Amino acid sequence: MDAIPRSDTFLTPDEHETLLACADVCPAWRIRANAIINRDMDLMSRRAVALFVSAVRNASPDRVGFIKSLFLSRDCSIEGLGQMILSRVMDLLMTPLPRLYDLSLHNCTVDLGPRILRMGLPLFASLTSLACTGCDFDTYRTMLDVVWSCRGLKKLLLERCRFRDDHLTAENAARLSAAQRNSRGCRNLEMLTVDTNLTATALPGDVFGSSLTSLKLSVGHGELTTQTSMENLGVANAPPKMRLSGAGG
Repeated sequence: MDAIPRSDTFLTPDEHETLLACADVCPAWRIRANAIINRDMDLMSRRAVALFVSAVRNASPDRVGFIKSLFLSRDCSIEGLGQMILSRVMDLLMTPLPRLYDLSLHNCTVDLGPRILRMGLPLFASLTSLACTGCDFDTYRTMLDVVWSCRGLKKLLLERCRFRDDHLTAENAARLSAAQRNSRGCRNLEMLTVDTNLTATALPGDVFGSSLTSLKLSVGHGELTTQTSMENLGVANAPPKMRLSGAGG
């Protein structure tokens, strides 16, 4: 996994080389060095994804267990303009990472079919935190199927997401609520951050479950106030346990 191109915000190149040397030279240092090196992985091109999947398949189980955070994006400087398209990295989505708790999708096209999402993807199995920033979804249901497939999810961030079909009728909103109950998704979700572009729709708040203790609203293009956004989400009369912060007003 050491050969994977990374955008490493935690280690300088010198620190990375030093830790590799520690892992190679001293058996007593190897476990700790590998834990630091492999804890947070940034995959910013399809080539990086392919290298990562190959490395995981050939790595020892204890080394794979070090991976706790994964950042998946499209680095325009590597492959030109465009997005990371998830259907083209299915090998990654089908790769079990037993201690992966944090997944960030940035500038990704989520074009996975409902059957794939609803069957339970191994990559999502242990997640407790999911962030989708600047991602494209086919519909609101596509986005929610991704969220609901993360069974142990406790923290969710949805910002600047776009939808090919962004028209949501009251009838379809009711269907989403029913689908959430059937999926048993978001049963453990406690922290939700959404922008006001999303809360400007008729998307019902119960699609995010009933366990929220923290709701943060970030300002999108719509400039909705916190109160209006809460009303649109159906949480205008929030329970006392819920902490609210965000878009003013």
